[in-house]
Amino acid sequence: MEIEIIPCFEGAARASGIVIIVDVFRAGNTVSALLARGAPFVRPVADLEEARCLGADHPEWLMVGERGGLKPDGFEMNNSPAEAWSLNLAGRPALLTTSAGTRGLTAAAAGAEVLLMATLINARAAAAYVSSLSPERVTIVPMGLEARERAVEDDVVAEYLADLIKGRTPDYRATVRAMLGGSGAGRLRRLGQWRDLAFCLKADRLGLVPLARKQAEGLVLIPVRPAIEADRP
Repeated sequence: MEIEIIPCFEGAARASGIVIIVDVFRAGNTVSALLARGAPFVRPVADLEEARCLGADHPEWLMVGERGGLKPDGFEMNNSPAEAWSLNLAGRPALLTTSAGTRGLTAAAAGAEVLLMATLINARAAAAYVSSLSPERVTIVPMGLEARERAVEDDVVAEYLADLIKGRTPDYRATVRAMLGGSGAGRLRRLGQWRDLAFCLKADRLGLVPLARKQAEGLVLIPVRPAIEADRP
C-alpha cells in the first residue's frame, strides 16, 4: 500500500485512490459532530453564495459555516464542533461551507475512488475503515489555512493517520503539543473558541467516519461506522 501526503488545495486536486481530507480546526470535527448528533448527511459547499442559495432552497437544512473563523451573515451556526455536539438534530440535514475543508472535498471528489474526512477524534475509526478496503493507494490531504498555507495541526494529524493505517502507534502527546504550538490554535484562542480547541484535541472519541457520496444535487457526507468503540466526547 502506498500512502502519500499532499497538502492544501493543490493536494486535494491531485489526490487519487482512497482520499482523506484533514481539516482539524475545524471542519473535519464539525462534520463528525453533526453526523454523530443525528444529521443524516452534511452537504459540503465550497462557495459561500452557492451555500446561501442552497439554504434558501432547503430551509429545513441547518446552515453551518465560517469565513475567517466567524459565522457568515444569514447562517444559523459557526463552524463549531463543540456547538454541533450540543445539538439534537434528529434527522435534520446540515449544510457546511468553510474556508478550507469543504473546498478540499469538492476538489478531491473527481479523482478519489473513496473520499472521507478524518481528524484525531475519529482517527482509529478512519484507519480501520481504510484498512478494511485493502487499498493500493491512499492520499492524505492536510488542508492548511484557507487551503493555501500549510498548518501544523493538519500536517501532524495527517502523519498520525498515516501511522495508524500502517499499523504503527502514533505519539498522541507529541501531536497535541505540535497542534497547540501552531497558528491555528492561536487563532482559536484569539477568537475565544476555547471549547472548539478542546474538542479538536480529543483522540478516538467518535466511532464514525464522514464518507462522501455523489448525489444528483452534489456531494454529501454520510456516517459509516467501522467495528470499534462507541461515540464518547
